[in-house]
Amino acid sequence: VYVFVAQYYGAKREERIGVAVWQAFWLTLCITPFFVIGWWLMPKLFIFSEHPENIISLETSYFRWMILAAPSTVLTAAMAGFFSGLGKTTVVMATDILCTLINVVLSIVLVFGIGPFPEMGIDGAALATVISSWVHIPILGIAMFRPKNISQYGLLSWGWDREL
Repeated sequence: VYVFVAQYYGAKREERIGVAVWQAFWLTLCITPFFVIGWWLMPKLFIFSEHPENIISLETSYFRWMILAAPSTVLTAAMAGFFSGLGKTTVVMATDILCTLINVVLSIVLVFGIGPFPEMGIDGAALATVISSWVHIPILGIAMFRPKNISQYGLLSWGWDREL
C-alpha cells in the first residue's frame, strides 16, 4: 500500500490514496477465508513434522490462536502503509511500540497467570500476540480517519477499483 500512497502523493493525486488503502482492506476480506482453511488444515500437516505428539499439540494450539491475528496483520500493514507512504512514520513507530509493550505485559500476565488471570502457558503467549495485533487497528484507524485526512486523501472512496 505504501508504494501506491507514496506514488499518488508524489504525483499530486492525493484523492486516489483512499482508493489504494481500501483495496488493501478488500484484499484482507478476500484472503481471510484462506486463514480459516489454514486453521483447519495446518494441524493436520503438523503430523508430518514427525515431532512428538505433545509438541504437535502445542504447535496446533499456538497456530490456531495465531491465525486469529492474521487478518489484523494484513490490515495493519495496509493502514501503516498509508502513513509510511505519506512519510509519517512516527505514527507507525509509536503504534508498534505501544502494541509491543501491550504484548510483553499481556504475555507475562497470561503465560504465568498473574493476578486474576489463569496460567495459560503457550496459549497465553499466543493470545497476548493476538490481542496486541488487533489493538493496532483502532489506534491507526483513529489517526487515519481524521476529518482532514478523509477529505484530503479521499478516505471514503471505499469501492473496489478493478484497474488498481
